[in-house]
Amino acid sequence: MTMMVTNVLLVVVDSVFLNRESLMRVIRDASKEIEKIVICKNCGTELGYVPADIKTRRVSDYTGGVDTYNEIKCPKCRKLILV
Repeated sequence: MTMMVTNVLLVVVDSVFLNRESLMRVIRDASKEIEKIVICKNCGTELGYVPADIKTRRVSDYTGGVDTYNEIKCPKCRKLILV
């Protein structure tokens, strides 16, 4: 009889741990907000940007090949900067 009570107790403890894990949630994913730094080659301004600031431009050449450029725009001189 003591063995049965022990088995029931383990099941209850396991369910408590499962409930604690299910309450866990992600508040903020910092990997998407990591700031990177680049220097504008036109005006020399040091810029900080996050991945959300990047604009993607696709250009096709005469052979049909497609090149993809990731760019940000310098707020000072308005030139495009490849990142």
